[in-house]
Amino acid sequence: MSIRIRSLVQPVARSRWRFAVAAILIVCTCGEPFPRSLSVVGVAYSALFRGAFGDANGVLRSLAKATPLLFSGLAVTVALRSGLFQHWGGGAAIGGGLAAGWAGYAIRGLPIFVHLPMALVAGAAAGAALGVHSGGAERRGAALMKSS
Repeated sequence: MSIRIRSLVQPVARSRWRFAVAAILIVCTCGEPFPRSLSVVGVAYSALFRGAFGDANGVLRSLAKATPLLFSGLAVTVALRSGLFQHWGGGAAIGGGLAAGWAGYAIRGLPIFVHLPMALVAGAAAGAALGVHSGGAERRGAALMKSS
């Protein structure tokens, strides 16, 4: 099997195992006898997929919840590729979110096409500053658990 096909098949296979383990946990904890507990698993998974992908609002909510996690993972990946270990990218994400929220709330009187990018840049700059702070501290020899 080629590397490209394997890189597509492995996540699907792992997700299938995760759904199977979750189904076993639902069956064991739902309090229903075995034949009825299988219908509880079906109801749980259908509610999960309907909530996440059932309509446009569900998809947008899923993207809104996943975006900070994706960017935190990207920040940790960039740090690892540069030879640093950023053990908690959440601090930079929280700081960036606070800065973007402050910029969006405190600065008034601008049109939306100027205001929104400005708030995003403020959040990115604050998150980057917090990431650079912990990375620089680690580069200077600070203990990993105290650097962010």
